[in-house]
Amino acid sequence: MLKAPYILLAEDSDDDTFFARRCFAASGVTFDLQRCVDGRQLVSTLQNCGSALPRAVILDLKMPLMDGFETLQWIRQQPAFQKLPVVVLSSSGLPQDMNRARELGATEYLLKPHTLADLEKMLKKLADRLEALDLIT
Repeated sequence: MLKAPYILLAEDSDDDTFFARRCFAASGVTFDLQRCVDGRQLVSTLQNCGSALPRAVILDLKMPLMDGFETLQWIRQQPAFQKLPVVVLSSSGLPQDMNRARELGATEYLLKPHTLADLEKMLKKLADRLEALDLIT
């Protein structure tokens, strides 16, 4: 059973998941980071979370089985998840990807930085923003 506060990370890369966990831990973030390896697993996790909604979803775009765009579209079609923050964290800086993610309802679109230090700073700032939302008690 998932316990709040937690963040769902939809990321198929083991390396990116490792670095995200490391950065969250190093920056003192209090959220538990739960990984889903693709969009289908994320959908299943959300369907089964009951009242223990995540604080947010961090979503990679390029995943197997169900990519980030399809996953984002599904999330926004569900009344229970209309206000759930969905942050796209992608290596794609293509304007069409950024625009499509925003059109589908992404809360934020963040580019994966090139250094671990920059990733740590980015994720710490993101966690601070999510903590300030106080959506989940």
